This record gives sequence, C-alpha cells and structure tokens, in this order.
Amino acid sequence: MTRTLSTPQQRALRTTFGPESFEILIEAVADQAYPLSLALPVGYILLNVTTELASGTCTVNVQKVVAGTPASVTNLSAISATATQLESTPTDDGTNVFAAGDGLQFTASANAAGVDLSITIAMQRITGN
Repeated sequence: MTRTLSTPQQRALRTTFGPESFEILIEAVADQAYPLSLALPVGYILLNVTTELASGTCTVNVQKVVAGTPASVTNLSAISATATQLESTPTDDGTNVFAAGDGLQFTASANAAGVDLSITIAMQRITGN
C-alpha cells in the first residue's frame, strides 16, 4: 500500500512492507509531526528505527499516540538524523509496546536543511493479535 501525504512545503511517501515495518521518505523535512498510523490494527512491539538523510540534519522523535496524546518512546526521542545511516533501539520499558488502536507518529525538529529523510521502523506483531 502506498500513500502520499502532501502540503505546499513537503511531500511524504509512506509505504507499508507487510505488517512488520514502515518505510517513510520525507523529501523536504519540516519541523512538524508526521502521523504514520492513526490506529494500528493489532498490537506491536517496536524493535528499532533506522534513519538517514541525503543532506542536512534534523532530530527525530518516535511517539506512541494514545487517546490523542503523543508520548515519546524511551531512547527514541532525540535521534540525530544525518547523512550517516543510524539504527536506534528503544528501551524495553513498555513505551515501545503499542496496543491495537494506538497511533504511531514521529516528529522532526531542529531541521537544518534536511533533504530526503528516510526512516524505517521495524515492529513485531504481538502474539495473539
């Protein structure tokens, strides 16, 4: 499934590769929230996040959204995205567990001419979902 999100300032491409990962490309990064799923259909455990920019820098904050309120995933709240690929792993403290119906988003901030931000979010389906 491919879905394009557009504003006059940027265009985001979201592709879902099976139920276990999200691959996102933001061509022109802006300091804002980027919703990936408003309500996940089943429960997931977030395993890791990989980031890379073609040029520039920005900070990425991965968030779980419960009842409309975003909360950062521990150890994924200040990922420094640069032209070097970086894999970040969340702390296994419950903030990385998403129930069915929870939302998933990331925010970009401290953007310094970020171009082509690639993010891969790997998740594992919770057994029984």
